[in-house]
Amino acid sequence: MSIFKYQNFRKYLRFVQDGLPNGGRGTVTQWAKVIQVTPTLMSQILIGNKSMSLEMVDHLSTHLQLSEKEKDYFILLVEFDRAGTKSLKDYFLKKIVHMQDESRYLKNQIQDIAELSAEVKAIYYSQWIYAGIRNLVACSKIANIDTITEELNLPRETVANVIDFLVKHQLIIPSKNGWAPGPQSTFVPADSPLVYKHHQNWRLKGIQQMDLRSKEDLFYSSPMSLSEDLAKDLRSRIVKVIQDFQKDIGPSESQVVRCLNIDWFEY
Repeated sequence: MSIFKYQNFRKYLRFVQDGLPNGGRGTVTQWAKVIQVTPTLMSQILIGNKSMSLEMVDHLSTHLQLSEKEKDYFILLVEFDRAGTKSLKDYFLKKIVHMQDESRYLKNQIQDIAELSAEVKAIYYSQWIYAGIRNLVACSKIANIDTITEELNLPRETVANVIDFLVKHQLIIPSKNGWAPGPQSTFVPADSPLVYKHHQNWRLKGIQQMDLRSKEDLFYSSPMSLSEDLAKDLRSRIVKVIQDFQKDIGPSESQVVRCLNIDWFEY
C-alpha cells in the first residue's frame, strides 16, 4: 500500500513492518541502526512516545527506497506530527491532503484506451458536473480538488469521484497545476439519446442559475410570430453564430467557464 494512503507516519511504518518476512521480526533493531538510534528509542517512536528528526527520515527513506515524492510526503508527515500548535498542524494537514489528492491521479494509473465505451459515455453525460469539471480544469487558477469544490459548490467527495473517473478515461490528465483536459474526445452523433441528455442537463443547470440572479448572466426568452422566410433566415444566422463561436473558442486561452444554451423551436 502506498505511503500516500496514510496521514500518520507510524501507521505507515507499522504497515511496512507487518508486510516483511516473519512479521517484521528484527525490524526495530534494523531501523534503529539505519537512523542511528537505540532500539529502545526506535520502539518509542513506533508507539508514539517519541517523534523523528528530519535526519532520521532522510536515512530511513533511503533504506525503504522511497521515491523523491514519497520522501517529500514522509517528511511532511513527520513535520505534521512534530507541529506544536493547531494552526501549524492545520497548515501541514492541508499540504498532506493536497499531496494525497495528487497521488491518486498519477499517469501510470490512466488506462490506455482508444475510444470511450457506451457505458463510459452514458456516465459522462448523466450529469452536467462531468463536462463542467472537465472544462473548469482547463483554467489555470484551478489547481486542486478543494478549489473545484469551492468553485462549483459541490461536495468534495463528489468532485473527487468525478475527477477519478475523468482521469481514468483520459478525459483529463495530470498537469503541473493539477489537471488539464485530456486527449480523449466525447463526440457523439446528433441523433444520439446522450446528446438529448446533455442538453437537458445544461438547461436544468441554467434554470438553477436563474435563481442566483447574477448580473453577469444573461437569459433571453422571446416567443414571437414572424414570417416563414424570416424564421428560416434566423435559424441559419444562429447556426452561423455558433460556428463563429467555435472558431474563436479553439485558440482562446482558458481563463473562465461559461455555458451557452440556445433554444429555437416551433410551438
